[in-house]
This record gives sequence, C-alpha cells and structure tokens, in this order.
Amino acid sequence: MDGDELTEQETALYDRQIRVWGAGAQRRLSKSHVLVSGIKGTVAEFCKNIVLAGVGKTVAEICCDSLKDFNPMVHVSIEKGDLSTLGVDFFEKFDVVVIGYSSRATKKAVNEKCRNLAKRVAFYTVDCRGSCGEIFVDLQNYKYTKKKLDETVECELTFPSFEEAVSVPWKPMPRRTAKLYFAMRVIELFEETEGRKPGECSLSDLPRVLKLKKELCEGNSVSENHIPDILLERLVSNNTEFPPACAIIGGILGQEVIKVISGKGEPLKNFFYFDAEDGKVTSEQKKAQEYINCSLASGEAESQMFMPFSIFFKLLQFIRGCKESEKVNGKVVIITGSSSGIGEHLAYEYARRGAYLTLVARREDRLQVVADRCRKLGSPDVAVVRGDVSVIKDCKRFVQETISRFGRLDHLVNNAGIAEAKFFEDYSEISDVLPIVNTNFWGPVYATHFAIPHLKKTKGKIIAVASPAGWSGVPRMSIYAASKAAMINFYETLRIELHPQVGVTIVFPGLIENGNTNPDLLAEKQDWSQVVAIESAAECAKAVVNGICRGKTFVAEPSWVRVLFWLSAICPELLISKPKRN
Repeated sequence: MDGDELTEQETALYDRQIRVWGAGAQRRLSKSHVLVSGIKGTVAEFCKNIVLAGVGKTVAEICCDSLKDFNPMVHVSIEKGDLSTLGVDFFEKFDVVVIGYSSRATKKAVNEKCRNLAKRVAFYTVDCRGSCGEIFVDLQNYKYTKKKLDETVECELTFPSFEEAVSVPWKPMPRRTAKLYFAMRVIELFEETEGRKPGECSLSDLPRVLKLKKELCEGNSVSENHIPDILLERLVSNNTEFPPACAIIGGILGQEVIKVISGKGEPLKNFFYFDAEDGKVTSEQKKAQEYINCSLASGEAESQMFMPFSIFFKLLQFIRGCKESEKVNGKVVIITGSSSGIGEHLAYEYARRGAYLTLVARREDRLQVVADRCRKLGSPDVAVVRGDVSVIKDCKRFVQETISRFGRLDHLVNNAGIAEAKFFEDYSEISDVLPIVNTNFWGPVYATHFAIPHLKKTKGKIIAVASPAGWSGVPRMSIYAASKAAMINFYETLRIELHPQVGVTIVFPGLIENGNTNPDLLAEKQDWSQVVAIESAAECAKAVVNGICRGKTFVAEPSWVRVLFWLSAICPELLISKPKRN
C-alpha cells in the first residue's frame, strides 16, 4: 500500500473495479484518507461501501470502531474527540471529510477548517430522518473528467461553503426547489436555538417549529407553502432512520466519494435530497432524488435544481391530486376477510363514510360483532355473509346477495388471505400449499369474475390487498409470496383490460398489527419488527381508504414500504439475507 503501484494482492482483490474505472483511479482510491464522524445507520452504510471498494489507506472515525473487519486491505483507525474542538492541522491528513448527524455550527466550523487548508479536502455532510435524507457537498474548486459522446471532457466547478449554501436568500430560488431544503434549514435552526442535539426533536416541539417556520418565511418574503406542515411534522416525529432509506442515501454518498477521489464522473452540485413519500425518479439513476445547485457568482445567489424526468411524474401527481376525492356515502362495498385485521378496520373506515357494506368471512359470529360496530359508526345497512373465497359458489353467492339486497355494487375489496411461515422444502405434501394459493389468488379471481358486470354499471373499483412479498422475496414465505405476486400481475393486467369502466387499486400493506396468533407468523413478525416499524391495522386502513377514494392505482402503507420497493428495484442484493431455521 505504501508504493506507487497496486500490489498483486490488491490487483486481484479489486480486479472488477479496475476494469470499470482503471488502475489509476483504483490507485487513488487506495491511497486516500477519509475521516468519518457520526456513525449511525446511513453513515454506517456509507462506510461499508467505501471500505469494501478499497477506499482509504486509513479511515479515521470519531466515535465508533465497527469497521475493522470489512476489508483487510483497508486500515481502519479510531480517533476520539470532538470535531469542533480539533485544530486545522488535524484535518490536513485527510482527502475527504464526511460528518453525519452534527449541529449546524459543527458543520460550518469543520467545513471552514477544511477550506483553510493548503490542499483541497472534499467535505460532505449527511443527515437522515425517518424516510428523508440530505447530503451536502463542498468540493471547493474541483476539476474532473466526464464522457461526452465519444470524447473525454475536462470540467471544473466552484462550490460554495456550507455556510454560503444554507444562507442563500429564499426569495430568488425557483419554486421547484426541494421543500426538504427549506424544511431542513428550519429544523437545524430550531435545534441550534433550543440547544438540542441533532434528532432530539419530538412531536411536542411541532408548535414551536411551525412558529419558527412562519418567522423564517416572513423574513425571506416567501409563502409558508414553501414548507408543508406535514413535512416538518414527519421530520420532528421520526427520530429513527428507516434502514432502506439508509441504504439508498449511504449508497449515493459512497458513490459520490468514490467519484471525487477517482476524479471520474460528474459530482453532486451541493445538495442531494431523498424523500420516500414523493417517489421522484430521474431518468439517469432511477432513484427518487432532487438536486439543488446553489452557486454563488459575483456576489449574487443563484439556485438551480435538476429533476430531469421527475418533473413529468410530479405533473401527473399534481393533476391526479386535483381530482376531488370520491365520496362513498350511499355506495355499496363488499369486503372479504372482514372479520379481523385490516379487513375489519377497512369496514370501519367505509362505515364512517356512510357506505353500505357486505362483510364476508368464514367466522360468522365474529362478523356479527364487526357489523354491529359498523352500524354504530354510520353505515346505513350491513349484510353479513358467511363464506370461503376459495370456494367458487360462495363467491358467486355473496355477490348475488349484495345485488339482491342493495341493488348495486361500487367497490369490491379483495382482502381475504392466509399465510404460513415455512420453508418450501419442509412441505411433506405439496398439496399442502393449495389452501394458500386458493385463498390468496383464486379467491380474488373468483369474486372479481362475478363482480365485474355489476362494477361496470356503476364505474366502480376493485381493490386488491396484496403484499410487498409479492415483489420482494421473504424467506419462509415462498408460497405466500408467489400467490401475492400472481395476484399483483393479475390485477395489473385487469386494470388495462377494464379501463376506463372499472378502476383497480392494488394495496401493499407493510408490517401490520392484525391480531394474528399463529406462533410462526408472530416469530417472523418479531424478527421484522427489529428492522421496520409495525403499524396498527386502524392506521393502515385509514390510509388505504383515503388512497382508494383519491383514485390511486397503488397504495403502499406505511411509508417504508415505498422505500423497500425502490430498494428492491435499484439494489435487490441488499435485501438478500440468509434465513434462520428454528
């Protein structure tokens, strides 16, 4: 590692990377020194990426020593101390400085120290709150090469400091500027004025945060709509990071550091934002992202944002959002699997909105309890039908009874489903998988077949309660996942066939507290609950019915499900883990 050339061992280890960006770039990566501070989920993901890529002869880390075993070719050392108290000389030995979860004052101080050095030190900050994340980049005067058609072009960029970038007046900034940019400035200032550490806000602080937002908007002569209250509420209430968001943001940060050290590829221009709630996609990287380039020239602040393909999707979302939400008062809804869990609470949500209901499940006694509550919540009339969706004649019967009683059908909610946590090879009889497939796939198919003629008359909707397992494999749930995948593809095809007479909404509920007592499923849920949050069936049902009434084609609830979708599409390898056997 001390010579100018890569050793034979390094060449063998990094063979694939050398083929991608060349031996010279890999040599620069191996010689680099990176300082990382503030190890939490996102920064840990970043560290894993750069260490595995062979970045750094030394990675010095303030506050954690968990990276030493990732790559024997990268030396990891630990430095204890407070970043803000370290002198300028300390930073001189590094090529890149990355700090996470630090106060605004610390970011400014460290960035200024890096800028006062004789050599250029690339400076990054990263902050992830819930499913939102921000990366800031200061490369000072940076030269790099990029491919343009068949030639390599030399480029140069001048970056502002962190203090300059966050001090840009809001008034001249384009209206399309990421709302997260403004929201993060509010949160940073609130934490600074209140003497809080990053991430120490809670929902009880929201009134004061909103007051500060109002003051900042008035001071910058901009509308308060620049910063939605709901966004600030999410930032102050989500003190934990969603692992899928960490993986995406940490991966982007690692990619950017590698590009800068190797000197190849166009870097981020000041800010990168990720928000799983928006689902913005660029045509180049296929990730939900927004860029803000706050360039300062001739003393004048200028702001640009690059959202190549996401503008199109944003426009579609805006147009769809302008449509009035459907009123289900007086409409007729069939809900299968409505004796418990999500189905039960979907019934309550529809009842609150004044819908007529047909509740279908195998447990008639339990259905009567749900029906009684639905009537109290506001449903004008509730029909209870004992039935098994895996039986064709039962599906035909509950549709016919609905039409006979109410005279019409507006929504068919295919919610009934069963699951079993079991390795595929542990099925002694292959026929044991049939109940899962028959209930989860054929049941909705049967019910839909009999309901379509009536739904066409009312221009109604079909709702299919699927699962993220349908597009992201879950160990010990192979048959369940396959049945949901079939369900998803069936309804995506049906949406095309029935458009515009009948709408189709596919629902992807995450980890839901539904009262299931199966010990294997409870154990599986317990394992997942250590990674993602469990949502109540009531909260999930409310979000689902809201999405249905707004005409959404897909409803993913809670928000981490959307992150999981992007992660499975962008980097499915991150979701692969060896399943445990009991």
